[in-house]
Amino acid sequence: MAFQAESTIGRRPELNAPQTEIERGFLHGGYKSAINAPYAEIDEWNIGVEWQINKELELVTEYLKTDRTN
Repeated sequence: MAFQAESTIGRRPELNAPQTEIERGFLHGGYKSAINAPYAEIDEWNIGVEWQINKELELVTEYLKTDRTN
C-alpha cells in the first residue's frame, strides 16, 4: 500500500484583472499552471488504491472529482 501527495508553491504567469497583460502571479497547490495563462479555478480531489502484484505488474483503481472554471 502506498500514499502519494503533491504540493507546489511558487510563481506562475497569469492574466491581470482586465485580461490585457500577462503578469507574474503566486502559485500554490498542485497541477495549477496552464499554457497561455488562462484564468482558471480548479478544485480537484483524487483517491485511489494500487496493488503491486510483482515488479512488472500492478493493479490501480482511482476516483477523481473535479470542479473547474475557465
